[in-house]
Amino acid sequence: MDSLSDLLALPADPDCQLDRNYNYPAEGMSPHAAETWRKEKYWEDFNNHHYDNIPRLKLLISDIDLQTAKYAKSTNAAIRRRPLEAKKRRYQNKLEMLEKGWVGIAASLRAESEKLFALPREIREKIYSYLYTRPQPKENYFELEFPDIDVRHSMLPRDPFLYLHANIIDPAIAAEAAQVMYDTNNFRAVIGYSHQPFAQFLRTDHYGSGVVPRDIIRRMHMTLDKGIYTPRYVKELSHKEFEACDYNGRDRIRGSVSTLLEMSQLRLLHLHIINFYASPKVVRNVSPIIKRLVENGVRVRVRGDAENRIPWGKELEKAFEEPSALEREEVAKEGGLRDSEFGPDGKEIVPSLAQWRTHLSEHYVVWKEIEAQKAGESEQDEASAERLRLTPI
Repeated sequence: MDSLSDLLALPADPDCQLDRNYNYPAEGMSPHAAETWRKEKYWEDFNNHHYDNIPRLKLLISDIDLQTAKYAKSTNAAIRRRPLEAKKRRYQNKLEMLEKGWVGIAASLRAESEKLFALPREIREKIYSYLYTRPQPKENYFELEFPDIDVRHSMLPRDPFLYLHANIIDPAIAAEAAQVMYDTNNFRAVIGYSHQPFAQFLRTDHYGSGVVPRDIIRRMHMTLDKGIYTPRYVKELSHKEFEACDYNGRDRIRGSVSTLLEMSQLRLLHLHIINFYASPKVVRNVSPIIKRLVENGVRVRVRGDAENRIPWGKELEKAFEEPSALEREEVAKEGGLRDSEFGPDGKEIVPSLAQWRTHLSEHYVVWKEIEAQKAGESEQDEASAERLRLTPI
């Protein structure tokens, strides 16, 4: 791209979708085969010269320094350090080569990226979308898996460090591209025993452009891989006792889902719960967060392995809706919540939808009261700390 006329001579949309103007021959190749061809052809170059090798090499060099320090007082220290020093020199030479090379690339790309300002914002966003939005086939709901945004894993159509990183291109262009990438893709998170990696992903400015995923992402598919199992002694507690008890499982599950409350632009959540239990007493682990998300305007869809156990199992989100006055009256006449039981024929009898909604609504009221109390105590602590700070010694 040597001039403004080259910049404006963009390929037509069908050509962009098939990528015929870029890395592989067009004849007789499907987009999937073309992607595989590009990956194989440039695999070695990507691995050897990729930008993210710079921090990796720095980490390897620091590890060698630690090992060398350990050998300083050992027997035959000079001999034992020799291979480490040779390896360190190789890493240092490669690091120097990469840093010099990327300084030159950055100088060139920054100047070229500024030419994009000649185009209207909507055209620039279409370019970013072509670079960083994965196609969404109608027959397959595809998501970036949280995401490994590295072209070597084929998660994005283009290498993010060439167009997204503010250290390489114009920072304003990098910020625009990051906003489009986070806004136009669907993201998937599989949560196991720890939600910290997911929380860290949401809170991190990955490209130095000032754009944080939690402020942009609109569509999320979350899977609770370890389910929401609750021991019987915890399940049978009242709502206040349930919230007050020391139970790590509840805190782990709720911590995973509550991270979604940080996502100010979230509008669609697909929540898949492995080992979904047909009891509203167990679902109290996640129900207050789901209800708060709905209040915030998020469209929530809940799925689990309960389709054969609950009549409305294909639409589990119905259980988290507020009960009507008639449903509350119905539950009151029945004497409150009836837990799952097995009938004379051996089939499981689960609580009705009205019982689910009423039970979870009552729990939500208790949860909000406890959260409001915690918030008030926190404000008091902050006020006390501020008064101590201002009190002269």
